[in-house]
Amino acid sequence: MAMFGEANRQTAEFEDVNSREFLVLGAVAGLVLLIGFFPQWVLHLTDGSVNRILGAVQF
Repeated sequence: MAMFGEANRQTAEFEDVNSREFLVLGAVAGLVLLIGFFPQWVLHLTDGSVNRILGAVQF
């Protein structure tokens, strides 16, 4: 707890990230990178709605 100072009675029993939490964090980080490099995989899902809205507002 170097960043937040010395441990007190509330924080003394905190544990580091376990393997299950590390796996979930890694999967989320991987998805963020994947969507960052290949955004069309997600953006194509909204094409119909966006085109309908843009057509309605004549933008």
